Amino acid sequence: MKAKSIVSIIGTLVLVVFALAIGAGVYMHFTDSVPTSDFYILYNGKEISSNVKGYKMSADKAVTIYVVDKTVAEGEETEYTVKVVPNIVKDKDFNFILDGEITSYQSIKDLTEGFDIGMEGNSFTIKPLGDITTILNAVYVNAEIEDCSEYTYEDMFTLIISSGENTVEIDFTVPSSTNNDNDDNNDGDNTGGITGIKLSVESIIF
Repeated sequence: MKAKSIVSIIGTLVLVVFALAIGAGVYMHFTDSVPTSDFYILYNGKEISSNVKGYKMSADKAVTIYVVDKTVAEGEETEYTVKVVPNIVKDKDFNFILDGEITSYQSIKDLTEGFDIGMEGNSFTIKPLGDITTILNAVYVNAEIEDCSEYTYEDMFTLIISSGENTVEIDFTVPSSTNNDNDDNNDGDNTGGITGIKLSVESIIF
């Protein structure tokens, strides 16, 4: 009898664990999410609390991103910074000529000047000034830079949103002008590679 009871209990526990696993899978399927932290951003209707990849930003349309910090009192603004840097990807770096000198793309410390960023309270807009060559020309004003349009790679930029010790990073691509028409509304491979995402709130603009 005892043995049967133990087997029954174990069987019940296995069924409970199995049911919970299925429930979690269904939840993530419909919300594209895992539990988030107190600090996150709202980007194209999604709650992002961890580092993600596969996004695209077009020079034809600004993206609006909302910054949320649940530790900040209601009505107060979150203090945060926004920065764009090269995404360091193994075997994807390239050299280009900058004022006659060979320069590594991934060695550049800051690409923020190559983007039109407008910060207003707990949200900001961001738009590339153009393709990679245009962006580099904006970073290195009055410098002579070769055309780098043939050197691009997927997710070559990283957008970093920081508030205190909290950081969210988004790896993204700026499509060439020939591809913009097809990519305006593409927000990345966010069905597989992205974590920390949940369908969310009202009127996020992309």
